[in-house]
This record gives sequence, structure tokens and C-alpha cells, in this order.
Amino acid sequence: MILLIDMGNTRTKLRLFEPDALTHHSDTAAFPHNELNQITDWLKKTPRLSKVAYGINVVDGALTSRLECLLLAEGVQIQWLDGTTPYTSLANSYQSAQKLGPDRWFSAIGLIATLRLPAQSMIHASFGTATTVDTIRYDPQTHQYRFLGGTILPGPLLMHQSLASRTANLGFGEGELELFPTETRSAITTGIAAAQTGAVMRQWLATYELDRKQPLLICSGGGWDYVETALKSALQQERHLAPFDSALLQWRLAPALDGIAAIARQRQSKDSTG
Repeated sequence: MILLIDMGNTRTKLRLFEPDALTHHSDTAAFPHNELNQITDWLKKTPRLSKVAYGINVVDGALTSRLECLLLAEGVQIQWLDGTTPYTSLANSYQSAQKLGPDRWFSAIGLIATLRLPAQSMIHASFGTATTVDTIRYDPQTHQYRFLGGTILPGPLLMHQSLASRTANLGFGEGELELFPTETRSAITTGIAAAQTGAVMRQWLATYELDRKQPLLICSGGGWDYVETALKSALQQERHLAPFDSALLQWRLAPALDGIAAIARQRQSKDSTG
């Protein structure tokens, strides 16, 4: 079993992967950064653990070193991957691949590697600590994908925390989504959902204009529940372009881990053939 690691802003996600299997291990574990020591107990339950792990991270060096030490104690060494890691089916338009968040790049790889619909342009909206909305465009002439880039903004929870800590008398708590909120909690909840939805719709419309075809929209992250209702409503309101196909809106648990699995399989295959 090969260990796959996605070390995000607030949590570290782990998955086990068997390169020769047709499907990966379905369980994904997540540990807050202040509970990294629990990873040791989790690993001890894993049979036939490979000595090499593949991972990405967006955190500071101290946390990275702490995780590395925990894994080394179990005989596992991490190979860290980043935005410069090549993938055959995906080109990168970012000005500096080294500065592209590896979570964004590997999510794009993961979406391509696990796509179950005909090849087409897609948008990945990840609602985590930060919300990222990226376009991965498909070129039917070359049969290749290209990471075009996208937007970054505070995630739903971070927006809430910012209002609670930086304004007077607003506090923290969720209200109802309403067209015309008349209560502060609902006004905040509706406003945050509208901001998140607006960022996604900007990218969706821009991608639609490129292809004159509705792109696949794939969402992930813990803030999805916060945005889901408002986003579905906004997509339906674009029916003047074409009736929205609900099959083009999907949710994925951890596309970045799917991307790391694709690279791990690629590397293991290369190593086995010499």
C-alpha cells in the first residue's frame, strides 16, 4: 500500500493506494494539524505499507517537518510533489508553475484521471479554508487539457470568522438563505453564499464563452454545503444560454488525492519497467 498525502491549510488528508488495483482504497482520513500525532496510530493499522509516500503541501516548514518525522519513525519517506510535476494529458498556463498551489494542480490532474464523461472543459471549485475556482480547458483538436488558471478568495468559514472578529456586534452563527434578508444572521449567510457563488459563476461564464458550451462544474471541500443551494439556483438562472444540465454539476471528496494517485501509478509503472 502506498500512502498519499494532501497537507492543506487546516487538515492533512491521507489515503491508501494500490498501484496495481483498478480502483484506489476508498477510505480517506483527515487529521487537523494539531492532531497529527494520531497519524501514527492510523498507520500502524495499515498492512504492507510502502516505504515511499507521495504528497503535496501548502503549509509552513515546521508542520511539514513534523509530519516527515512522524512518517520516518514508521519507516516511510515522503516524495513531495508540486505544480511543476508533469502530467501527460495536462499543460500549464500558470506564469510560474513553482508558485501554483499544488492542491490546485493535482486536483486538475485528478479530475482528468477520473473523468467519467466525454472529454470536455471543466471548472473545479474547491470550498476550503480558501476557495479556489479554476478552469481546465479541453482542446478537441489536440485532445489535450490545459490548466488556464482561476481565482482565489477566502472560503465560507474564513469569511464568517473575519466578520465575527473584525466587526462590532455581529458575532458568529448561521442564518437562512433569503432573497431579501431582514435579520443579521441571514444577511451574513446570504452575503457569503452570494460571494462564493459569484466567484464560481464568473469562471463558469468565462469558460462558457470560450467554448460556447456548458463546462463540467466539479465542486469539493468542506464549505460545499454552505454554497450548494445558492450555486444551483444561479446556474438555473443562466437558462437563457441553454437549459442547465444537472449532470454537469458534480461533487468530489478529494480530487487532489486522485491526482496524486495518478502520478504515483505513473511513477510506479515507470520504475517497474526500468
